[in-house]
Amino acid sequence: MESRLSSHEVDYIVEGIENDLREDGRSNCDYRHVQLQTGVLANTNGSAKLTLSGTRILVGIKAELTEPNASNPDQGIIKFFVDCSAVASTEFEGRAGGEDLGNSISDVLHKAYNHPNALNLSSLCLIPSQQCWALNVDALVLAHDGNLLDAISLAARAALSDVKLPAVSVTEGSEGEPIEIEVSDDPNDCKEIDVSGVPVTVTLSKVKTSYVVDCTSKEEKCSNAYLTVSIDKSGSICSLTKGGGSGTLGVDMIADMIEVAKVVGLKLLNNLDEALKRKSTRKGHHGFL
Repeated sequence: MESRLSSHEVDYIVEGIENDLREDGRSNCDYRHVQLQTGVLANTNGSAKLTLSGTRILVGIKAELTEPNASNPDQGIIKFFVDCSAVASTEFEGRAGGEDLGNSISDVLHKAYNHPNALNLSSLCLIPSQQCWALNVDALVLAHDGNLLDAISLAARAALSDVKLPAVSVTEGSEGEPIEIEVSDDPNDCKEIDVSGVPVTVTLSKVKTSYVVDCTSKEEKCSNAYLTVSIDKSGSICSLTKGGGSGTLGVDMIADMIEVAKVVGLKLLNNLDEALKRKSTRKGHHGFL
């Protein structure tokens, strides 16, 4: 894909968005079709592969026992790493390309997942101040055709629903003796993670005087401002992130964007959860939207 658009291409895309008819036939608030697979990586505790048209994401989650952070001694830990490889797009070539974008996406996800109403991190703590589960969420961008953050947030939530944590028994020693921790090696002796409160992100990009959801990479080149809203199943906002460089977002437009994000986010969450429910009865791809 060309890294630059001609002025004619820009005019065509912008005019379509201004008339609520995008290049691929969608309206400004329509999402592309999503394909999802879970349990795709054997050497992880949970995994998912998500395809959003030309954007493809692979997420693997590994759990390890570690010491809780001193600032949250009674909680587990979740960490994100996003690899925007140059193999996925020439736009990611060089340090300023993929690495900076990956760090930016990781920061937004960390903020959303550490919201008090999101993931129950306390359930990941085994012994306060001593032992907890740390979830390392690694996302690899396999192909890029826009809307990476939202695609990764969907794939991460799906991968979390696939996580199986080994059962752990904690035995308190007598006075002066250490606490003993035993991790079960029985693959059937495990527990799942409650993802019901985990949000998804909805990114709305401003193009001239309008805004759209689920931008293609071409549409992203025509946008100069965006608002990313993290929404949970109750419709609550877990985080807000504004970006895009020189573009500005007026108060009225931000208010409208948030309302649209709530509608789109709830639809995404409901459809995602329905697709995940079907995974136990039907193997293969789970499509939604």
